[in-house]
Amino acid sequence: MPIPPTGTPVGLEIPVKNTARASSFYSAVFNWSFSPETNVGAPPEFLLVFNVPGDMFPGGGIIRKVKDAELATVPGTTKIYFYVDNMETAMERIVKNGGKKISDKEPEGDKAFYQFFEDSEGNGQAIYSYAK
Repeated sequence: MPIPPTGTPVGLEIPVKNTARASSFYSAVFNWSFSPETNVGAPPEFLLVFNVPGDMFPGGGIIRKVKDAELATVPGTTKIYFYVDNMETAMERIVKNGGKKISDKEPEGDKAFYQFFEDSEGNGQAIYSYAK
């Protein structure tokens, strides 16, 4: 793997309260697959790894149990926008799998839409889709 330029995002970490519940949520909503982390010997109830679709982050991603997830998920923190083909279907999956709808679908100009949600662990995120 080539070394990326300084400042390139290379990984994604999502803080969680429960790795089993969070991996089930992201698997059901975005079809991600998870596996135990093998490089540092962390148990799966503490840390799971996943590949970010499209190799957007060369280092992949992790869900990590944090001692105080409330501190990691306060309002106003950085949010991740996940691309989806169908926002209504994605929001149905989010709610069905323990997430919460936070906002209605909002236009971003005349070419795209976004909608905020809370995952099964209380993290504020968003789904994003282009206008069709």
